[in-house]
Amino acid sequence: MVKFCSVFILSGLCILAVAAESAAPRWRIMLPWQPQAQFAGFYVAADKGIFAAHGLDVELVHLERGDDLFAAMKSGERVAVASPLVAALQVRDKGVAAVNIIQIGRRSSILLVARASSGIKQCSDLNTPRRDGTRRRVAVWDTANFGVAPRLWLNRDRVNVEIVPLYAGVDLFLWDAVDAISVMDYNEFYELLQAGFRSDELCRIRLSETPFDFPEDGLYVDSGLLASSPGECEKLAAAVAEGMRLACRDKPAALGMVRRRIEAVRGKFDFSHQSWMIGTYFENAAPDRAGFGVLPRDKFNTVTRALLRGKVIATAPRYDEFTAEMAVDPAAAPVSAANRGGLR
Repeated sequence: MVKFCSVFILSGLCILAVAAESAAPRWRIMLPWQPQAQFAGFYVAADKGIFAAHGLDVELVHLERGDDLFAAMKSGERVAVASPLVAALQVRDKGVAAVNIIQIGRRSSILLVARASSGIKQCSDLNTPRRDGTRRRVAVWDTANFGVAPRLWLNRDRVNVEIVPLYAGVDLFLWDAVDAISVMDYNEFYELLQAGFRSDELCRIRLSETPFDFPEDGLYVDSGLLASSPGECEKLAAAVAEGMRLACRDKPAALGMVRRRIEAVRGKFDFSHQSWMIGTYFENAAPDRAGFGVLPRDKFNTVTRALLRGKVIATAPRYDEFTAEMAVDPAAAPVSAANRGGLR
C-alpha cells in the first residue's frame, strides 16, 4: 500500500511538472484607454486564439486616461505596453528601459481643426487676431501622449496664440470658445461631424504633412525581459501583427468583437463612430503593406531631434537600443491556423 501511494504521488508530481513546463507564458498587454476600435487588432488576436496559437496566454488590460501606462513594466512581470512613440521616449528618458517590438502607427493622426469661415487654412493664419482684437485660442491636449507635437509645432512657427488645455471631447470648439482644436482623425474629428458640421465647413491641418509627423502607437517591453525571453517577445509581436491584419481585412467581424468589449464594461457602442474609427485607424496602420511593424530609423531620428530641441527629453536612446528587429512583415510573418479561415 505504501509502495502504491509512493508511486501515485511520484506520478502526480511528474504530471504537475510537465503541466507547469508546458503552460503558456502569461502576458499582460496594457492598452491606454477604454475599449474602442483602435484596439481591434488586439481583440482579434485574443478572441480568435492567435495568441494561443503562438503559445502565449495574454490578458488585455484597459487603463484610464491619466494612468501610468508603464507602471506595470517596472514590476518585472511579462508586460507589454501599447503606447505612442512620444510617450515611450519620455519614459525612456526617465529611466524606464522600454523597447519597441512592433510599430503599429505609421504617421501622426493629429489634426488641427478650424472653422472654414474663420479664414484659418494654415498655421500662420493663427497669427491673425480675433474680431475683438485678442489672440486666437487653440485647444491642445494637456497630455504627454498627444499634446507634445502640436505644441512643438506652434512654438517652432512662433505662432502668437493662447493655448487652452484640452482634457477630452470637442465642446470647447462647439461653443466657439476656441478658434482651433487638436483632434485625432480617427476619433474626435468624427465627433465634430456627429455634432452637425459638414466636412467642407471644417479646415483640417494635418500634422502628418508637417515636420512634426510623429508615428504613434507601438508595442513596448522592458529591455531586460527582451534579453531574457526574446522568443516570447517575437511571438507576441507576430501574434499582434496577425491580429491587426485580420482586423483590417474583416472590419465588420472585428467590430463585433469591439462591441462585445465595450458592452462588457457597460459602455455604449456607437456603430457609426466605431466604424469610422476602425476604417481611419487601420488606413494609417496599413498592416497588409510592406514595412508594417518597423519603426523607420529616419522617423525615429526626426522625433528624437524634435523632442531634444524642444527640451521635452534630456537624452535620447540610440535607434538600435530602442527598437528590436521582429519578423512581422506581411511577406515574412508566419500565419497561424486561426488566420487561415478568416474571422467568420
